Amino acid sequence: MKNRLVVLLAGLSLGVLAGCGAVSQEEMELEANTAGLASLCGDGYCNTASENSVNCPVDCGSGATTVLGRFSRWCGKVNSHTAPSGAWTPDSDCTSGCNIGGLAYCQKFWPGSVAIRQVPVSSKPASAWAQAGCYPANDEYDGSDEFECLGAPRVVGRFSRWCGKVNSHQSTGGAWTPDSDCTSGCNIGGLSYCQKFWPNTTSIRQVPVSSKPASAWAQAGCYPANDEYDGSDEFECVVD
Repeated sequence: MKNRLVVLLAGLSLGVLAGCGAVSQEEMELEANTAGLASLCGDGYCNTASENSVNCPVDCGSGATTVLGRFSRWCGKVNSHTAPSGAWTPDSDCTSGCNIGGLAYCQKFWPGSVAIRQVPVSSKPASAWAQAGCYPANDEYDGSDEFECLGAPRVVGRFSRWCGKVNSHQSTGGAWTPDSDCTSGCNIGGLSYCQKFWPNTTSIRQVPVSSKPASAWAQAGCYPANDEYDGSDEFECVVD
């Protein structure tokens, strides 16, 4: 069972004790409600530490959300954080504790964070924790709770097709430009076509056709078409 808590574009109201105050034994031994659950392909989030568009297309395909990092809390200790596949590190402010968390805390380390979700508490080395002032704690406890910081997929460009004309493409914020091969048309498209212009593209998604200038289109041979038609279809090229 994957009981996942997703809190979109908002901080968490956690009602827990400050990082360096006195806590009870019960609080020290508190495990997250989701402890013991594994991060699985199919949960709707692309964990870049173990998933990609090849081994988990359902999570890392078109429009998937990327896991940028994690943070964990243990009341009475300084919060710890890690990037995917990175080392757990106490917060360098030496004070952040259980009174701090949520989306704003994710954005401190990963400004591109757009959402947060609670996940099972993972295993950590003793070096993950520090006392107030960043004095080493050196304790094997894995933390009271843990959260993933989620980023939006990055759109690197678009392409549009109009049967009978040369395909047109556009980098994010750039101008629509006919394909310089002067031949690509409605018979060509898909992920490989995105990768022609943006090699790091990992997925593709169809979007509504957008407004374009007449200069966006060309006839075969790259003769200007100069037509106000906006195209038959349009796709975003995404880096997950």
